[in-house]
Amino acid sequence: MLEFGCHHHTLELTVGAAFYDLFQNSKDPNLPFFEKLEKEWDTINKGNYRTAASARKLRCIPEADELIKFCREQLKERQPRGDYEESLQLILVFLGSVVPGKVVYTFKKPGCRSKCRWMAIIIYSMKSWMFGKKLKLKPEEDSNLFKLCVFLCRAYVRTWFLAPLSPQAPRNDLAYLQVLYRNKDEGSHWEAALEKFMNHLWYLSATSVPMALFDNGVAVDEKRRMVAALRRGTDRSPPSPRAEVQLDDTVLDLKLSDFCSKQSLRFFSATAISTDFLKKDPEHWKSDSDGLNIVTHFKIVNDCAERGVALINRNLKGNTLTVDEEQRQLLLLVVANDRKQHQLRS
Repeated sequence: MLEFGCHHHTLELTVGAAFYDLFQNSKDPNLPFFEKLEKEWDTINKGNYRTAASARKLRCIPEADELIKFCREQLKERQPRGDYEESLQLILVFLGSVVPGKVVYTFKKPGCRSKCRWMAIIIYSMKSWMFGKKLKLKPEEDSNLFKLCVFLCRAYVRTWFLAPLSPQAPRNDLAYLQVLYRNKDEGSHWEAALEKFMNHLWYLSATSVPMALFDNGVAVDEKRRMVAALRRGTDRSPPSPRAEVQLDDTVLDLKLSDFCSKQSLRFFSATAISTDFLKKDPEHWKSDSDGLNIVTHFKIVNDCAERGVALINRNLKGNTLTVDEEQRQLLLLVVANDRKQHQLRS
């Protein structure tokens, strides 16, 4: 059996660590810092906002051009939720770019600030900073908000939207680990995110990293090194479900093959994927699609959990419809099925 942590949840923990390093945490189930934005929204002139470009701060985001291209490509694809699409659009606006298909961008009214809403930090951080002058933020609040927006742009957004792609998970997590380490001196919020992520290297474990063998983004030479590493070490003790990495400058030199060992062969027995293709040179693996089909269909995110929370809050809030648990579950099924059918018709 393979052990995976929800990829979106592990990333959410890292951005949460960065956020709470910059802003005080609380037991409030919502994000209280953004309450001011919600209260002042109707009085704000939505056409008067600042961007990183207009504030001459784009130099803080050297990856801006690449991120703009990435967000535009993502917007061409069907997003599972409206707030995913809104997040991509807000990133483009924040970077001073144009949202495809929008002559004038219309900001959406703030909605749920729940900590259970994964996109809340992206959406409200961007809006709060862009309308920061209207909200009369304190200098420290304004500075910390911009630091968080930079973190989101430089490290988080790309990793988040690629998280459901299981073959890419090891490569993306290694890249995320390295960008966090490379920028750890940029502020304690980077360090906080790095420390949190170090506890959640599920997809770099010996038994998970073989997924990268089916990732077309991994170079052929690196796949050769990964195959060679499968003969390294022993397979006597149970493998750890998460990789353990020494936190020093060697992190920047790590390759996917460094996480492979004989224990990685357990991946193939757990998934019933034949290892016959390993006898061929990786340059000729493209013809072997069975393993790729299996790995591609791994569910490594649990977005339905967030949707379930939203479903309960929206339809059964306050137990106004029923207090009987069995009836509550039946109501949830009815609503969920209706939403599914509506989605199929749209």
